[in-house]
Amino acid sequence: MKSKELNSKGFFDTQPISSESLLTGISCFNWQLDDFPVMSDEELNISERLMQGKRAERYFSEWLKRSEAYELMAENIQIIDDKQTLGEFDFIVKRLQDGQLIHVELVHKYYLFDPEAKGTEFEHWIGPNRGDQLDFKLDKLRSHQFPLLQTQPARKRLAELGLNVDEMAQQLLFLANLFVPTEGQVAFEKVNQNGVEGTWMRLVEWQEKADSDDLFSIPEKKDWFSRNLATTEWYPKKIAQQKIKELHERKRSPLVYAKNEFGEQRRDFIVWW
Repeated sequence: MKSKELNSKGFFDTQPISSESLLTGISCFNWQLDDFPVMSDEELNISERLMQGKRAERYFSEWLKRSEAYELMAENIQIIDDKQTLGEFDFIVKRLQDGQLIHVELVHKYYLFDPEAKGTEFEHWIGPNRGDQLDFKLDKLRSHQFPLLQTQPARKRLAELGLNVDEMAQQLLFLANLFVPTEGQVAFEKVNQNGVEGTWMRLVEWQEKADSDDLFSIPEKKDWFSRNLATTEWYPKKIAQQKIKELHERKRSPLVYAKNEFGEQRRDFIVWW
């Protein structure tokens, strides 16, 4: 099995960021993944150039198509008014149990807990390159993405698809890979503790902690889904260190996989900031 065949499994293994809704009036999308088959990117005809966010949408779309609980009614619906794109709805589904129409937004993120950040718990969770923040994402969902459904352009577009906004509920599937610092106090209550996948550190700390007997891989972001890389390039510590430095010069924080002599793997972010 090639490493890219594991991408869909990595997606489905990702934990929801919380078991409870983080947005007032928006419930969590409930899905059951028992015995769901892993799908290769070749099977789904996914291009090597497709970005990670769109890959996540493809995996979820395929799950919906195979689901016995939901029917996929529409996906990636752009809302355009006077030649201006106002936004896009990820998925419209019908719950087969009762016929309920649901607008589902999918979010798939990587967040690092910064204990030095100020503010609420959500403000401590930042993107690997500090260009993203959990509270910013929640604000965007709260103030723009979900209210868009009630706008006239959205009503008109969905009506063209035979979908009545007034009969529609809204739900969020927010999946997150969480990473905590190797040292220091980490305290959070609203975010799912089981979502912690590994740690983050700076290069000087990685140089001290990384085992010289291990091998290291630095895959492209589109392959970050996997917890256990199969066929990929593995490097000794010295070469991996140089590749990390090159990415840091471009202000990119790589997700670095380490593999020991027993084949056991772990993954950690090595940040540039």
